[in-house]
Amino acid sequence: MRTPPRTALLLATLALSLFMMVQTSSAQNIIVNTAMLEDLDITPDNMWNFQVQSMEAKDMRCVIEGNIVFKNSGHSIKFKFKDVVKPGLNQYNANTVTPEWTFSSSALRELFMDYKVLPEGTYKYCVTLTFDPAYSEQPVGSKVDDCVFKQSKDLFSITLVDPENGAKIYEYNPMLSWVATYPFLNELTYRIRVAEIKEGQNTENAIARNNPIYSENNIVPNSIVYPVYAKPLIAWQPYAWTVDAYYKGILLGGAQPWKFMIVEDSVYKSLPKESSYIDINESGSNKYYAVGTVKIKFSENDFLQNELKIKFIKNGNELKKAETLWPISHGVNFKTIDLTDYNFKHGDEFFIEIEYKNVKAGQNNSKINFKYVNPDFVK
Repeated sequence: MRTPPRTALLLATLALSLFMMVQTSSAQNIIVNTAMLEDLDITPDNMWNFQVQSMEAKDMRCVIEGNIVFKNSGHSIKFKFKDVVKPGLNQYNANTVTPEWTFSSSALRELFMDYKVLPEGTYKYCVTLTFDPAYSEQPVGSKVDDCVFKQSKDLFSITLVDPENGAKIYEYNPMLSWVATYPFLNELTYRIRVAEIKEGQNTENAIARNNPIYSENNIVPNSIVYPVYAKPLIAWQPYAWTVDAYYKGILLGGAQPWKFMIVEDSVYKSLPKESSYIDINESGSNKYYAVGTVKIKFSENDFLQNELKIKFIKNGNELKKAETLWPISHGVNFKTIDLTDYNFKHGDEFFIEIEYKNVKAGQNNSKINFKYVNPDFVK
């Protein structure tokens, strides 16, 4: 007897639903867990430290694939092997797995397989189980996976040597040198970068964000003299520098950036190490050094108010945010004003103007001239 079209459609829909339920049930009953890899530097030996948990009552034939893909560089490592997942916990190691490998380049194969090192960068490592469609008892095309996101960054196998971090040097074309401790040292080339450190930046931010004033690739020796064809270095300008290591064009890592600065010997030796207190009555044409701070003092005798107004003037303009009120009392008064947040550059000239009232003279002003000294330059 012929099945009515409507009934046939209902039966087909029911069969498809049952088929999808089998797929979903099987996929949900098998779990891939890569959590054990989160704290490891991935190598050919430990990348198998994942687990497959099966809640099925029977063996499940499948293909297991792994895929390491780097976010920006396009480097990738893939493997594939067949396995029978048994009920319970399934674990793997380098001795029990014989995979088929695929690498994005021969250099990456050598780096990973021979030296057990990954390139620098952020990458995702995924392990995927696809149930083998050659066996009808398995759900065709069903798969499960799990991924771990990691970053490969080597800051310990390459170290800067000279100029040392924070060095104050006198040469305008200094020798820059470093040391590397990779086991395949003879296979490496280097890239050096030098960048200005701008106001408010630390060394790491400067080397990461600023365009380098000097950059050179494919350096073979572990040192180089700052070349005459690069942008000239100038005195009192802080510089950041670092070196990156490459294996056949693949970035391995970089040194922790350091900073240095060129100083003029005679000027450097004449700079004071700290500011001195200046009496506000010593106004006039004299110029004083402000080493990170302005220090002033005066004695309260015949003044009519209990606070003084201090204004900062630079290039004829008043720095509004630097204006401050100075409460005073009988006797000698001392005040220290920190200049850290006022964006003064080394060598900037400015003056402060102090307004006060005197019993005899009435309204009066004192003006004191200063030259700013960056305290980092005299430490």
